[in-house]
Formats: sequence, C-alpha cells, structure tokens
Amino acid sequence: MIRNLELRKDIAERPLPTFVIKICSIIQRRYANPPSLREAADICGLNKSYFCRAFHEFTGLRFVEYIHAVRIEQVCKQLPDRGRSITDIAFSVGFQSLSQFNRVFRKFKGIA
Repeated sequence: MIRNLELRKDIAERPLPTFVIKICSIIQRRYANPPSLREAADICGLNKSYFCRAFHEFTGLRFVEYIHAVRIEQVCKQLPDRGRSITDIAFSVGFQSLSQFNRVFRKFKGIA
C-alpha cells in the first residue's frame, strides 16, 4: 500500500513526507487496532486539523479511508483460506460489523 502511495507523486509534485510514511507503516502493522485520528496526529507531532489535510493531500485518501483500504487488502489476502468464514475474517481485521464490512468492500472493490 505504501509503495502505491509513492507512485502517487502526481497528487503533489514532491516526495511523501516522513510523517505519512510513518503513520502508514503503523497502520499496516496495526490494521486491526490502528491509532485513532487524534493518536496518529500526536504520533506525527501535528495538530489534528493539519494532519487530516496533509494526509489527504499526499495519499488521496482520508485517514479512515486509508485504514479501510488496508483492511480490505488484508481480507483479500485471507479469503483463499477456506477454513474461515468471510465474517470471521472481516472481524479479525478490525471491522466492527458485517454491514460496515459490506459497505466498505463494495466501495473499494465494486462488488458485494
């Protein structure tokens, strides 16, 4: 996911700031229990408002959309495991309900 962001230099004609790489890396590792928006801003040493704007500017996604994208990526990696239900996988990656998972999956993948 971070590699994809590095290719998005078309959004801003400058490299990704360290804070974006740092927080994206944390989310990649802790996707089931990522930091809150406030915690992410604190980790980066930025105020919440600036963090939100800058994160969106450099990634093209809002903070929560990035978390959802990482979770959907993880679901897709785990789907071939025939021993687990989709519901179990969705909850294991951090979705709070099946309806939330279905809505987000449809948004990112275009199918239910």
